[in-house]
Amino acid sequence: MTESPSPMIDTPSPMTGTPSPTADTASPMTESRAQRTLVKSPPELWSELSDPASLARHLGEFGEIRITRLEPETRVVWEGDEASGTVELAASGWGTKVTL
Repeated sequence: MTESPSPMIDTPSPMTGTPSPTADTASPMTESRAQRTLVKSPPELWSELSDPASLARHLGEFGEIRITRLEPETRVVWEGDEASGTVELAASGWGTKVTL
């Protein structure tokens, strides 16, 4: 059985001189979007999401979480070692619409 050649192009790594994948062959970042209406008030959710330690409990699987921008009671922009994103809050009927 013959192995087919790898589609990745090997270029020397600047740190070690060994081949590594080029940026052209790395998989591109994808954008995902989710939206739910939660039966909690906007201030209640805001206190949970705007606190770095609390947000990290929810998003910890993405590495160390840092809040990079806050728009009071409406938006939290965050970044982690593995991903980044935005959480938006909007009052909606009996709860709060949360968009990630």
